[in-house]
Amino acid sequence: MDDLNIKHMLNVNIQQARKNKKLSQAELAEILNVSRQTVSNWERGISVPDARVLEEMSQVFEVSTSTLLGKEFIADDEENNEPSDTEIVKELARLNAFYARELERELERRKEQEQKLKKWLLIAIIAISLIYVFERVHFRPTEIRISPNVEETCSDIRSESISEDSK
Repeated sequence: MDDLNIKHMLNVNIQQARKNKKLSQAELAEILNVSRQTVSNWERGISVPDARVLEEMSQVFEVSTSTLLGKEFIADDEENNEPSDTEIVKELARLNAFYARELERELERRKEQEQKLKKWLLIAIIAISLIYVFERVHFRPTEIRISPNVEETCSDIRSESISEDSK
């Protein structure tokens, strides 16, 4: 069975066993002396309980640790199908390593998304700035300056026009 299936089985098995015992996350947390958020993280597959807590959980739920792990162990003692403490610790260490790799991949993915977002924001800011500058430079209303001697200028233009017509 691969890591992803075991990870999924552990969190689903914890949640299902808790519900079978009609316990809330807060009630289970109190029994195990952990926070409700810790139980939530186990059930969402964000983290795994340590070996001591897994053993306590199996007692509370009245199921084997193998059942919680979703895995049948070949025990050292043929009469006892329960995994040894060493086997439980190894399995939990393997799952924790898996979670660490998954978390690392997720953080790398988020970092890449953040870099893409920053790039697009920078492009948008530059585009908006260029549009603003372009509009300010090219679409500035032209200023018409009227000289103080408007009357004289108009008279001069009229007289020139009349004199050209008479010729």
